[in-house]
Amino acid sequence: MAGRLELTNRDRDLLFTLTHRVRCLSLSQAGRVWWPDSPQPAREAGRRLTALAARELVLVYDALARPEIDLSEPVAVWRPGNSIPDFGALAYRFKVRWQGLAARRVRLVVATKQATKLMGGHGGRRPRATEVTHDIHLATVYCHHLVAGDRRIKKWVSEAELYRRGWGRGEKLPDALIMGNRGKHTVIELAGEYSAAKLEGIHTEYERRRLAYLT
Repeated sequence: MAGRLELTNRDRDLLFTLTHRVRCLSLSQAGRVWWPDSPQPAREAGRRLTALAARELVLVYDALARPEIDLSEPVAVWRPGNSIPDFGALAYRFKVRWQGLAARRVRLVVATKQATKLMGGHGGRRPRATEVTHDIHLATVYCHHLVAGDRRIKKWVSEAELYRRGWGRGEKLPDALIMGNRGKHTVIELAGEYSAAKLEGIHTEYERRRLAYLT
């Protein structure tokens, strides 16, 4: 069982991220976001996460994933009323950005069910093997906006939370959603090596629902 919970503000912020924003973080992501001034951010993060794991608030484990790529800028931005993107060109760009990047071992951290009792939100499920690269890179996007001080990050809603709310039941769930005023929401859609046809299908879905998207 969990011991006494002597959590710092940093601990709570990290746990909130894992229970309300993203499914997982890599150790390097945790280090550079929450220990940016440390000479060895990942090592410092590892020490604290090991302590949180001992209190059954997180699970730290190794998985295989492709290395992180630069996602500081979206490949495509679309809003209702804009022209239709060139899906062939987009598919090519999504494909080449992964070329030569073989999966390698990475240390991950996920929240536990115990953490959700403390923080609310969601936790307790590891990404499936086929989801690890995707989920790490979705966390990359979130961490970028967080570090950049983007105020919209406070309105970031995870896929798990959207599902719980019954949002778009029977329709495609976004990877994440930034809630906007008067229903003007922005979808965060992390595209993998998608075909032009798949990208067109995703676009058609969001166009029909009058949703802007970043991918």
